[in-house]
Amino acid sequence: MTIPLLIACLLGSPATPGHPGPESRADYAISAGLEPDSARLTGEVTIVFSTEVPGVTIDTLWLHLYPNAYRDATTAFAGDLDARASWDFRSSPDEDKGWIDLHDWELDGAPIEPVIDGTLAWIALEEPLEAGDTVRLEGGFEVRVPEVWSRMGRVGESYAMTQWYPKMCAYDELGWHSSRYHAAGEFYSDFGDYEILLDLPVEYVVVATGAMDTLITCPDSTRRIERWIASNVHDFAWMAAPGVTIRDHLFVYPDSLGGDSVRVHLALLSDDPEYWSDVPAIADSTLLYYGEWYAPYAYDDLWIADCSSIGFAGMEYPQLVQVGKGIPFFRIREMVVMHEIGHQWFYAMLANDEVDEAWLDEGMNTFSELRYFDRRYGHADNLTTTPGWLAGISNTDQKEMTYSSYALEGETVPVLSRATDAGDGSYSTSAVYYAKPALFLRMIRRQAGDEAFDETMHLFFDRFAFSHPHTGDFRAILEEVTGRSWEAEFHFWLEETASIDPRAAGLEPTGGGNDSTMVVVECDDLRHDLTVDVLLISRNGSDSLLTEAFLSPAEPADTLLIAGSDWRRAIVDPFQLVPDRVPWNNSLPARNVFRPLFLPLPGPRTCTTYALLLPAWSGESWQLAATSVTSAWPPSLGGPGQIIAAAAVPLEDTGQRGSWSLALETVHGRSPHGSTVSTAEAFSRDGVYRMGMRLDHRTCGRVRAEPCLSLSGGMHWFGIRPWTPLDVERDVEPGDGLEVTGGLGIRDPGYDVWWTGSVECLASPGYG
Repeated sequence: MTIPLLIACLLGSPATPGHPGPESRADYAISAGLEPDSARLTGEVTIVFSTEVPGVTIDTLWLHLYPNAYRDATTAFAGDLDARASWDFRSSPDEDKGWIDLHDWELDGAPIEPVIDGTLAWIALEEPLEAGDTVRLEGGFEVRVPEVWSRMGRVGESYAMTQWYPKMCAYDELGWHSSRYHAAGEFYSDFGDYEILLDLPVEYVVVATGAMDTLITCPDSTRRIERWIASNVHDFAWMAAPGVTIRDHLFVYPDSLGGDSVRVHLALLSDDPEYWSDVPAIADSTLLYYGEWYAPYAYDDLWIADCSSIGFAGMEYPQLVQVGKGIPFFRIREMVVMHEIGHQWFYAMLANDEVDEAWLDEGMNTFSELRYFDRRYGHADNLTTTPGWLAGISNTDQKEMTYSSYALEGETVPVLSRATDAGDGSYSTSAVYYAKPALFLRMIRRQAGDEAFDETMHLFFDRFAFSHPHTGDFRAILEEVTGRSWEAEFHFWLEETASIDPRAAGLEPTGGGNDSTMVVVECDDLRHDLTVDVLLISRNGSDSLLTEAFLSPAEPADTLLIAGSDWRRAIVDPFQLVPDRVPWNNSLPARNVFRPLFLPLPGPRTCTTYALLLPAWSGESWQLAATSVTSAWPPSLGGPGQIIAAAAVPLEDTGQRGSWSLALETVHGRSPHGSTVSTAEAFSRDGVYRMGMRLDHRTCGRVRAEPCLSLSGGMHWFGIRPWTPLDVERDVEPGDGLEVTGGLGIRDPGYDVWWTGSVECLASPGYG
């Protein structure tokens, strides 16, 4: 299917947009036994599949066999790793790989032979299925559990059993969704009921989707069987390991949200009371906030599993989330915990197509993550726990930098694109499916108004819980609530790869005896109407005024006349409610912050000067050394440039004259796979000086495994003064000279080395 046709289908399905249509369903009964000594799992599965999609005839059934992604180096998953220049999987021994085999399958009691094609299998039907028909698939399977290469696997005695069983592909009005397993992108599955019998060694503790219903200990006391039940879920995942500690608590919704309770289970591989003590409060806040914003949590149990020993940062499954450890000075672990729990609404309750419309889960949940941090900690610097004078960055800052870096390089794919295509690393999934749609939704909420937006989200969940919404459904409900079309906004931000640049373009008193100030707000590349906030701050900072600018494609600039002439600063979009490819030009004049050089965190809307003052030993005496970095946003993150300075002053009289250096980096061009940066630099130390310019250009292929070429050239004037302390054994005389340098570098990812070469030309007229 071509991309335009795919988008047309997603934006308008045969069902009435904004209302669920007929769907298929798959119920599962699985019995499986785990043998940790051999890393094998054997099982039997019964799948009852039914469809209510009208007007179509099904002549083939499709199954996902996800563990086959780890079978060998020929799979789509392995190809993605190769494209990323990650060779560990390809070169790993067979015992570290994994697979799934099928045996003895039946369809409605008749023997069948599924045709296996990598991570897919298909079964031809003798009698096609019509709407309302049901079939029963039964068969055995065996899984070799691999080392952890992606989401499924084992590390030591710990097992993460995800995408582990033969699973029906989802079927809807677009047909079968039979995407292969890739290194990026997630899944799309039908809802159903699950009854799972797990047979495993008695010392293993299981956490899983749903709740354990029955526990049977075998007569020899070495193994036990657990019966787990889950209803109205679209997947079943479980983790198992010895020595797991379970901590439980009960969360109860207020009467205004129904008063239902949720059993929250925290499963820890290492029971560290201090480290994990805040997780229950994070879980409760997430359950409450999402319950107020969207709908109360739909299930009775929520499992939060420590996966730090397995190496996962975080992942979500119905009623089960995996979280790893955080890092000091940042609320990263809180972000992971609440983000993964938040997926229980979008991923679990709505279960949209994660391959073709990943933004409906990832983007909406990231938007909700920003709401969570704004509500709990305020808008500014809410991602750091340090004092503001030491370091500061907000969750929205981080998402804005992710998006803007990608937009400035030149977006290559739209939000409505196939997420699995990013498996080769050719573009940023975090920018396309997380950050950009999150900022888009902040804009939609600002334009629609909080009340209308909240009503839209409530209706969205009321209608589509345990269904499969599309982008067109969300837009239809938004239009129903607001009474206006949102076609231009959805088309521009979700189907195109364009961006906009709202900015403060002018701030000055009007003069002529008028006690007022003129503020000019402009926005390039605007394709739809936009209302943007403007914050004015007085000269002494004691007064502020929040107003609005109104922009449109026909009038992309708005001149505001503000009473009073004491306004010293205008900030456009101060609360970061508009996706902005150039966020550092939103303040006039630019905002500056001075911080010590301990945690150098660039801010997308702040010019930060970092400085560090330290004693240094020069080999002959102690010196007082200072280092400073001034950056509106470093070139490595897509910013305009930075200034790096250093100086050292001797503390003793040894004849040394100290040193200083200064470098200015400026970006002149960037593309999705290349950049050009110039550096003007000067250096002086004990009579040796050097000053000049260097130009560096880098061009890389579409994917990381392709060669990367770097070119550099520079011209510097240098000199040595007569009083310079020189090593008597060196053949160096005082003088001045011109140095011209050039270099070529080629990175060959097949060998993971850089091949470099350079040429230099030196001319020295001598000191006179």
